[in-house]
Amino acid sequence: LNHDYPPPQEVLDVWVEHWGEGVMLPFFNVPAESYRGFQAAILLPFCLAIWMLMGGTARLLALLFGGKHSYETYLRVTGFTFFTIWLISAFLDYLYSSAFQGIVLNGLRGEYGPLVDGLLQAFMPVEYTVLYGLAAVNITLATRTIEGFSWWKAAIIGIAAFAWPMALVSSVVR
Repeated sequence: LNHDYPPPQEVLDVWVEHWGEGVMLPFFNVPAESYRGFQAAILLPFCLAIWMLMGGTARLLALLFGGKHSYETYLRVTGFTFFTIWLISAFLDYLYSSAFQGIVLNGLRGEYGPLVDGLLQAFMPVEYTVLYGLAAVNITLATRTIEGFSWWKAAIIGIAAFAWPMALVSSVVR
């Protein structure tokens, strides 16, 4: 399996055909052959910034709803959730993009029929919707437990806190 970026043109064409250029090609104007190194260099600061935004968003909303816990408490709550989801998604993405790359690529080329093509194309959006949804639920439950908020207040905090990784990761990291 070839793990270089960009992949061979015929492979990249399949990815772009199914998810579009906006999803599969670099967001920043970085030469394609340097893009993976660029991602590796920005990954840690980017993830730490997302985590701080999540904790700050949760803390701010909790304050508006009368919460008493500190920013550090919300960093713990969101950090546990964010980094757990990150590890799970990295493992699933590895399976999809590397371990089963040949099967996925053949399926996306239509070699196993339109049903498999559709399922493979839907896998990533469904994966992230489920994982981000579970993260929002976890933050909601933790906020309800530590602050004693009603469900609707805790749900607003859970959803808002996890909007950052959803928006930033899906728009910047390819």
